Amino acid sequence: AIDYEELSSLAAKLPSLQGQLLSLMSKEVHVSHGMVGEYTAEHKIASFILGLSSRYQQRGYSATRFNLQMPRRDIANHLAMAPETVSRMFRRLMNDGVLDIQQTDLTITDMERLKALAGCASAA
Repeated sequence: AIDYEELSSLAAKLPSLQGQLLSLMSKEVHVSHGMVGEYTAEHKIASFILGLSSRYQQRGYSATRFNLQMPRRDIANHLAMAPETVSRMFRRLMNDGVLDIQQTDLTITDMERLKALAGCASAA
């Protein structure tokens, strides 16, 4: 975590950092906007998990096992869904063998299936 004022001050001094931050924010807005559309709840959750997986991997962490730091209600707000729907979708993905979730520890057990649910690839 970094203080917003410190980040803002640093970005003002480093135009390249400011450009990177704007680019990242733009991508997030684009992805979030796409999540509000006519997608199914399963598609939204799968895409959200894949996005987290990708970000963890880009930072040098595991792409298949990570800490789900957002509470279910925050995930629901982010995806324009009811918290109950988020919990139901997580339960369904666990029952289908796509995910394993223990408290906040999330493991993707079937990446190809998760990608297929998100519309990124066909299931093998």
